[in-house]
Amino acid sequence: MTDKEYYELIRINPSGKNQSERNAEEAARFGLTIPQYKKMVAAFKMLYENCIRYPLCWKDLEGRRPISRNFYESCGTLNGGMFKSSDALLLEAKNKLLKQQGREDEIQEKTTKDHIRNPQMYFYYLAEFAEKFNTLELFFPQWKMCSTTITVTQSENDALSECSSKEGKVLVTLDKRYELCVSQLWSKETGQVIDKFPYEFDEDHLKWEMENQLIIDAK
Repeated sequence: MTDKEYYELIRINPSGKNQSERNAEEAARFGLTIPQYKKMVAAFKMLYENCIRYPLCWKDLEGRRPISRNFYESCGTLNGGMFKSSDALLLEAKNKLLKQQGREDEIQEKTTKDHIRNPQMYFYYLAEFAEKFNTLELFFPQWKMCSTTITVTQSENDALSECSSKEGKVLVTLDKRYELCVSQLWSKETGQVIDKFPYEFDEDHLKWEMENQLIIDAK
């Protein structure tokens, strides 16, 4: 691939002219804000440059953690308020009341947004099948789901984080994390607790995860 072809792949004008206009057009085409679009392109570059253009980068085992971490940093925080854990909902109400009463110093815990696909671990799967996601159009649905979040308490987020290791391994498969670590989920749309997880999981990924990332003793 020539530099010109690569620049076109990531929608970069080599001259730099009218790049802001192009970014705005591309962001609108994907239904993203410009900052979100730039993050998506940055995440795609992490996959393409390290796993397709220069695949030896990913084959270097010591380099995998920083690469996958950079991918995580390039994911967005989409839909964070659409679904919340029941504990997060109660905690937000409690903290709001404390603020109104001027008692902010009594706030002991806050809520945070958890990425439902655990992007750093999910990148290992993307890297394995990088050629399937070798254009922005093919990559976008993966990035969008990796960027999708649910609001949880900090303690719930800590428990979710403990489901994976620094070595790219997991203690439980992705579809079991919330079942084990998070209270019931609440939907902003209905204003009610929901019975099942609101997002679908990729069956191909779950199978690969079980065969390649799940720690044997945890099965």
